[in-house]
Amino acid sequence: MAEYCRLAKVRWRRHGGALLTLTLMMTTFLMVASMGVPSAWAQPMPAPSFRPADAPGSSSKMLYGQVGVLDILTSAVKQQLGLRTEAITDGTTNITAVRDGSPAFQGGLQVGDHVTNVDRDGDLVALTVQKDGRSKTIKLSLEADGNPPTLSLRLPRPDNTQAKSPTALNAERLAAFVDRNQEPLLPPVVKVSETARFLSKYDVELIVDASMSMRKRDCPGFLSRWDWCGYQSVDLARQLSPFASQGITLTSFNRNFTVYEHQNPQQLTTLFERTPLALNTRLAEPLADRLNDYLVHRGSARPRLIAVITDGVPRPFEQAQMVEDVLIHASKMIKDPRELTVVFFQIGGHDVLGQEFLGEIDNKLVARGARFDIVQTVSFEHLQQVGLAQGLADAIRSFDYKTRN
Repeated sequence: MAEYCRLAKVRWRRHGGALLTLTLMMTTFLMVASMGVPSAWAQPMPAPSFRPADAPGSSSKMLYGQVGVLDILTSAVKQQLGLRTEAITDGTTNITAVRDGSPAFQGGLQVGDHVTNVDRDGDLVALTVQKDGRSKTIKLSLEADGNPPTLSLRLPRPDNTQAKSPTALNAERLAAFVDRNQEPLLPPVVKVSETARFLSKYDVELIVDASMSMRKRDCPGFLSRWDWCGYQSVDLARQLSPFASQGITLTSFNRNFTVYEHQNPQQLTTLFERTPLALNTRLAEPLADRLNDYLVHRGSARPRLIAVITDGVPRPFEQAQMVEDVLIHASKMIKDPRELTVVFFQIGGHDVLGQEFLGEIDNKLVARGARFDIVQTVSFEHLQQVGLAQGLADAIRSFDYKTRN
């Protein structure tokens, strides 16, 4: 191999007479074919080592591991997340660009963040990121790429710990926040013992809309929808506290969702004060997660009562059908309709499309393939009059007199 090097100097004048010199180094490598010495650049790159991705139609398969090993961050996935990356020699990757308004943007990812690990479960992607010297896991939902994503319940879970919903926080981790809390959200509330005793027969959970529209102030006392939900949720937890010593589970959702297990009234107060509202109303994923949780543990559990509080139709548009599919699927996994009840509360009550959506899932699930009718809805007018705890009890009592299959 012969190597040639040339050095050239280019001079020019700028305004003001300053003389600048630019030195260009031009190096040319010539290969003598007769020598038969192959260039390192001519050899094929070694194939990357990675675990095979999901086969078509198996979107619920779970993948775990480092970015450089599993190669989960394919170009298609990065496009749906709205980010660009560059690989690092240690098998990790750096974020080089984040698209405005994308899932990555909404999740708080920034240029320069160092991604050390990626888990994927269907349309949910968890990125472990090094930010400011600390490791943080960010849960993101993939954007639809033209075809509405499919969602199905995964039963049973291969690993209950790893399959827990995005960022499941327990009471111990929230204790530090509670200690710093200065004022309670609510004054003490008189317990409604009859209602609480009735609800104590159920494992009560809350799924609460944390989208931007929950800032609207159209609730009693000129409260925002979010603050009013906070009052009602804390009141419910206080009434149930004599019967539910471990607290209740609350899931907040918008573009992503977070599950907070075993929360007492004071911890719920802190959650509602500190949870940021964000875009989108992706209800299907958190609903599927909590239904999964019951179906995995139902052998030793009380009947599950899930209260969903939202102010309109799930968004993006395909979410409405996904919610219906999840409910129908769950109904086919139980043997008795009294095992599982999902009660929808439309807070605000002025969204006509939201009212139509709730009417559809309340009255037409069985006709569309559900084994049992497991859904009940409560109007905002009734909810304002009686509150969340009594509204749940009324929904269950009226449900017992309905034909549920």
